[in-house]
Amino acid sequence: MKTLVIATCVKEKRKGRHKAKDLYISDLFKKMRSYAETYDYDWRIISAKHGLIDPEAVINSYEDESLDQFKLLHGRQTKNLKAIKETLGKLVEKQLEAVLKDYERIILMCGKNYRDLILPFLEEKEVINYFKGTKGIGEIKQKISVDIAQKKQKPLDEYMANSN
Repeated sequence: MKTLVIATCVKEKRKGRHKAKDLYISDLFKKMRSYAETYDYDWRIISAKHGLIDPEAVINSYEDESLDQFKLLHGRQTKNLKAIKETLGKLVEKQLEAVLKDYERIILMCGKNYRDLILPFLEEKEVINYFKGTKGIGEIKQKISVDIAQKKQKPLDEYMANSN
């Protein structure tokens, strides 16, 4: 089953112009990236400024953006978060249309605001809320670390089982 991971952007970024996968530098982001790459899943980054970003896309560093600040980026002076989410939702919908046809399973590695934004467009997909059941960043990072370790161990386990 072809899988796409959608990982959240993070506040910590390198300065300058970089591939999106190299721009974000927090430990959480590095773990999400490592998870997608370890499992050989395609992945995208969700950002209030850019919407859905291909990890290979080269973008400029920017100040911390959130759904609450989205209005400032796009010239909107409204304080209506619902309208802001709708505007970002339209951007993300167009971006997802171009990507989703290739995937049956979507793993969401993002918080509630982004999940709520993306979920309406995923009705015909198997969706996994990766953060479900976790309590905070520490548990999320631990869960990712365990899953990566298990994936790396699996080939060795298979080799040992087949060598007997």
